[in-house]
Amino acid sequence: MKQLKYVASGIAVLALAMAGAGCATKTQSAIESRELETSVKMSETIFLEPVEPEKRVVWVHVRNTSDRQDIDPVAIENYIEKQLKRRGYKISDNPLKAYYRLQANVLYADHEREGLTEEGMLLGAVGGGILGSTVGGGQTSQTAGAVVGAVAGAIAGGLAGSYIHVDKYMLVVDVNIAEKVPGGVTRHHSGGASVGKVQRDQQANTKSDYLNYQTRVVGTAKKTNLQWEEAQPVLLDKFAKSLGGIF
Repeated sequence: MKQLKYVASGIAVLALAMAGAGCATKTQSAIESRELETSVKMSETIFLEPVEPEKRVVWVHVRNTSDRQDIDPVAIENYIEKQLKRRGYKISDNPLKAYYRLQANVLYADHEREGLTEEGMLLGAVGGGILGSTVGGGQTSQTAGAVVGAVAGAIAGGLAGSYIHVDKYMLVVDVNIAEKVPGGVTRHHSGGASVGKVQRDQQANTKSDYLNYQTRVVGTAKKTNLQWEEAQPVLLDKFAKSLGGIF
């Protein structure tokens, strides 16, 4: 009977230790991410030539080819146009009359996919301890009650911890900015096409009044229990300000 008591006590201690370890890890992560953290980075830096005030006219067009179709391209255009107006630029709905053409395509907007992380037990030590005491005070023996209470407490802590998680959303957008160039530019295009088993190279030169710059903008928002509804406007605003900074 005494050996059984020692074994049971060992199981109880192990269960509580596991709950405490999970709780500590989860608590630390939650505390570090209690405030919203955002970041916006560009793959390439774009430098535009300074122009006279009368030439500061921009045409903006946004598309969304991501799986998250609740993002309205027109809303993104409004974010961008607001930033451009603050910098003294005018918005045109005619690309032929604009000195700059800004085109963007939303590629991805969702959780950052770094792999699934096992949920910890944030409230394991507190909630688990309370539940353990309650169950342990039943009609069964003190030893059995301690084991059941500790294990149940650890499970309760794990369930409570599953409701506490750090979310990181990511917005990935490809951007093309076309700048009108006096005298125009010549574009060289090359590619290949297969005809049967024969590979044929293709080349073409075209004339354009615009010089194109391309970059990719990646924005992230991270916070404990962050919902997309909260992250979306922040990411779009940061993205628009980043683009506005180019002009």
